[in-house]
Amino acid sequence: MDNRTGYSDPESRVGRATKARDLGYRLHLAVDARSEMPIAMVVAPANENEKKHSLRLLEKASGYVKPKRLVADPQYSAQNLRDAASKLGTMPVIPYPRNQKKGVKGILRVDRKFKSHGPSELRRAYRKRVVVERVFSRLKNLLGLTQHNLR
Repeated sequence: MDNRTGYSDPESRVGRATKARDLGYRLHLAVDARSEMPIAMVVAPANENEKKHSLRLLEKASGYVKPKRLVADPQYSAQNLRDAASKLGTMPVIPYPRNQKKGVKGILRVDRKFKSHGPSELRRAYRKRVVVERVFSRLKNLLGLTQHNLR
């Protein structure tokens, strides 16, 4: 038996969640920071990288609203996402991980303790990222998405 796919759902995949591995899917959300409402979503197998779905998520979200800023965590740091956001007139606020843009000053970075470093305008904008975490928390707690099983 192949443990990397689901027995009853062959499209599900094994992905890593903090310290455990889980079989299923991941939900990627675009959220309005003001209203804390989800704008767009992409559901993907759990083993796929976030960057793979970031352009599609941005495209879906821009169909509903004209975002001023695109705030994302360093996992979404990719030049094609930054370019797509700029083409839409949206300012990308995505910290660079340690392995990108080494030695470059004046860019946004986040350290191991989740403290942001860089220009003050970008640091203030990056603080809005917690809105997404609150939305995920509500989905898990209020709608019971921590313990869901679908067939």
